Amino acid sequence: MAARLESSAPALFLQESGWIYAGVNTLHVLGVALLVGAIVLLDLRLLGLWRSAPVATIAGPAVAIASAGLGLAIASGAALFIVQATEYVANPFLYLKFSAILVGLLNIAALRLAGDWTGEGLGRRRALAGLLSLLAWLTALTAGRMIAYW
Repeated sequence: MAARLESSAPALFLQESGWIYAGVNTLHVLGVALLVGAIVLLDLRLLGLWRSAPVATIAGPAVAIASAGLGLAIASGAALFIVQATEYVANPFLYLKFSAILVGLLNIAALRLAGDWTGEGLGRRRALAGLLSLLAWLTALTAGRMIAYW
């Protein structure tokens, strides 16, 4: 399957067009930066920093920016993956990255299902969710960088 992806028309196009590949790579970095930057801000607030700022005030723009970053990172990441799919499927850091992303997304779902997470309730649960999120997304970021060095 990986070999088929790597020999597909979109993969060949990206392999042969250096500037477009570089542009897609730049979009991936931008998406990750938006995602992690916004999430770190929100997670630190959930952990208790900036108590004078209501969580809801920070959560609105942070969630919007993180969502846009996640969408951009997924789309550009898929394009980058197909270029070297056979190498990536043998890389353990790819699986660590995907696992950390899954944990981060499941954590978001659990927090939202817990009720009004942007209000003043959920105290320790909200702080624990912030810590888990911070660890998950920073692990995904680190594993993503390590893919290039494996």
